[in-house]
Amino acid sequence: MITTIACKILQVELEKPFDKPYLSTSLQDFWGKRWNVMVSRILHPTVYKPMVKAFSHVIGRKWASIPAVMVTFMVSGLMHELIYYNLKRKNSATWEAWEPCWDSMFFFFIHGVFVALQIAYKKTFKPKQDLLPRIVSCTLTLAFVMTTALTLFIPVFFRSVER
Repeated sequence: MITTIACKILQVELEKPFDKPYLSTSLQDFWGKRWNVMVSRILHPTVYKPMVKAFSHVIGRKWASIPAVMVTFMVSGLMHELIYYNLKRKNSATWEAWEPCWDSMFFFFIHGVFVALQIAYKKTFKPKQDLLPRIVSCTLTLAFVMTTALTLFIPVFFRSVER
């Protein structure tokens, strides 16, 4: 609400950070179009596209998106590790050495693998329609995201802000 008021006063439009992620029918849909849209729009031209171009020379244009997706997810994982480092450093009374646990990195690695598998499936089999009904694919996607987030991503955040 405060954001809306500030936007009206300043006469600016802010991009919505999310686009109904609960309607995601796949991890590719979740990460590419619905979750943290601003980050996706930053990583796409700065990491993904250059990696597609680089890998196109090595494995061809058709398959270049698969390692490019993995690299993009790894960059996102490293960015989150850096965020946790800063949270830990700011909340620490001492200058203790930061030891990464790599849980969030593993979270992004797993998601990158599954997005890459989805892309490979689409490129290989060229399905004309979705394999599962929308309600099933939405439920499975959100279950996967929530399970991995609750076991790998969120605990790291809480450990980072503990005193």
